[in-house]
Amino acid sequence: MCIVFYTQSQPGYKLILAANRDEFLDRPASEAGWHNFDDESRDDNWVLCGRDLGSPDKGTWLGITSDLRIGILTNIRYPIREPPPNAPSRGHLLKEFLASPPEQAPSVNDFLSNIDPARYVGFNLLLFNLKRRNGAWLEPEAGYLSNRSSPPLLHPNDCGCKGMSNSPLTEPYPKVQSGEERMAESLTEWARNDEEEDQLVERMMDLLSQVTRIMRSADSSPAPPVHSPVDMTYATQVAPIRIGAKGLGPADSAGEDQESRWYATRVATVILVREDGRITFVERDRTKLNNGDVVSANGERREIFTV
Repeated sequence: MCIVFYTQSQPGYKLILAANRDEFLDRPASEAGWHNFDDESRDDNWVLCGRDLGSPDKGTWLGITSDLRIGILTNIRYPIREPPPNAPSRGHLLKEFLASPPEQAPSVNDFLSNIDPARYVGFNLLLFNLKRRNGAWLEPEAGYLSNRSSPPLLHPNDCGCKGMSNSPLTEPYPKVQSGEERMAESLTEWARNDEEEDQLVERMMDLLSQVTRIMRSADSSPAPPVHSPVDMTYATQVAPIRIGAKGLGPADSAGEDQESRWYATRVATVILVREDGRITFVERDRTKLNNGDVVSANGERREIFTV
C-alpha cells in the first residue's frame, strides 16, 4: 500500500506533498533522478522520478517535471474485483502524463478525459499542473481519476490538508484521516515556530514515518503490528512483513510460507513548490534488502531547481 498527503493552502507554497511507496522489496526499481523515459529523439531530461523496473513499461508511482506537472498513482486493493483481460500497467498512466515534453504537455483535464479507467486494475491517479511563465503563476490545474469511485472523475478540493491511499478519495482509510489532521497540526507548528525549510522537510518525513501511533479503539490502545489487510489501513509506514499465498504475516513468520516475499515502505518522498518558484524534491530510503536480509535504509536523493 502507499499513501500521500498534500496541501495547496499553505502560505508561501503552491504545493506541499509527502508520500510513501510501499512495495515488495525484491521488485526492481530505480532511484529518483532526471530522465525523459528513454526518449531517444531528445537529449534533454525533464522528468524527475524513480521508475518501476519490474514492469515492462518501466512506469512510475510519483514524479514531477521541470514545468511542474506532478502526479502520484496508487493501487486500489479492496474490494477485490476480477481484473480486466490484458490490463495495461497502471504505472503507464502516470508515465504518459509526465513523458510529454514541456512544449507538448496536455492539460490535466484533457489527459484524464482520454483515459478509459475500465481497462485497468483498480487505481487512483492524482495530478497537478502548477504552471509558471515569466515569473508569474497561471491558473493551477488539479484532477483525480479512479475506477472505483462514482463518478470516476473528480477534482480534488484545494482547501486544507488532504490525503489518499489505496482506497478511493471518497472512502479514506483511517490512516488518511488521521494523517490529514497531523499534517495540518505540523504545518501550523512549523509556521508558528518560524522554522527553516529543512525543518519542514523533516516534519513531512516524520508525518510519513508513523507506524504504531494511530489509535484503533476507544480505549486508545496502540495499533498492533501489521498482520492483516485491515491493519494496513492504519499504518502510515509499513514495517517489514511477508506476503505470500497465505496473505500477510508478521516479520517473524519467514519460515511459514516458502513462496512469501518481503514487503514494506521502501521510500518516502517530499515535494515543496514555493511561491517564488523554488522546488525542493527529497526521496529518502526507508527499507531495503541486503543479501536477502531486510535492513533499514537511509540513502537520500535531493534535487533543488527553480522555474
